Amino acid sequence: MEKPSVSSVSSASRVERNAARQLLFAQATAGTLERGQNLFHVGEACDTLWLVDSGRLRLVSVLPDGRELVRDVVSAGETIGMALLVDGAAYPYTAQALDDVEYRRVSRQQVLDLVEHQPFVALAILQAMSVKLRQANERNAMLAQKNPLVRLAAFLLERSARLQSESIELTVDDLGAACGMRRETASRKVGELCDLGLVERVGQSGIRIVDKAGLQRLAGRV
Repeated sequence: MEKPSVSSVSSASRVERNAARQLLFAQATAGTLERGQNLFHVGEACDTLWLVDSGRLRLVSVLPDGRELVRDVVSAGETIGMALLVDGAAYPYTAQALDDVEYRRVSRQQVLDLVEHQPFVALAILQAMSVKLRQANERNAMLAQKNPLVRLAAFLLERSARLQSESIELTVDDLGAACGMRRETASRKVGELCDLGLVERVGQSGIRIVDKAGLQRLAGRV
């Protein structure tokens, strides 16, 4: 018997993931946020799975010294709360809208009921959690870099891969908070990457990668 190709298996997995998402959010409640509003706050119990339909949210926590740390920036098509939903843990961050946001939400109980009756949904959730874990590991490796220029290069590559775009829209404040550096340092390092011909500024808060291979070499990805 001929074995299915890798591409056919991958396509089947994508179909199942899309079907699982449609089932998960079939009974969802829709909502909106204005820029600057919070979706939830640190310490609140995670009893909801969120899907961002448009806009972006930053997941931010405050360090003991008062500085903000941006744990992640969630864009359209991505979910929030998948891993925390399993045991109902408290949110370790606050979700704040960077743009006007449209979202959908389903309760923890709705998700658990669906998993009980549709096993392939459980598999899709495990796959999504695996992706989130890999992203978290990449982020931890990025933050462990002592060289801020290398740290910034690694962050831009990770964001580009997630967005499937060479353009990244983030303010210098959020860029610095995401990379564990002060605003002034972030601005200076972006300038250095521009001088090296690896990126270019676009508008007031945009960065476009123009030499991906060079950025990968700088970040130690090749």
